[in-house]
Amino acid sequence: GREVAKFAGEADEGDLMMNLSFNPATLTLSSGFKGRGIGDCGGGADWVWTGAQFVKVGESMMDECLGAIAWIPIYRAKVVPVE
Repeated sequence: GREVAKFAGEADEGDLMMNLSFNPATLTLSSGFKGRGIGDCGGGADWVWTGAQFVKVGESMMDECLGAIAWIPIYRAKVVPVE
């Protein structure tokens, strides 16, 4: 049967997960959105699968559409593979 994936710290009500993609080589789930077509505003986040749940490892955001193409990192964690 299918199960709903668990996320560490469960996403807040206001969190959006849009345009999801999964990289099976790194077990990373990525979400992102653009505020307008040129991508000078928006946000995104990455989660890594631990074998039991997804854990957020990064998040970037650019709230205002000011012409900048680099979003500001607001959260970053180091992924350490367990052998």
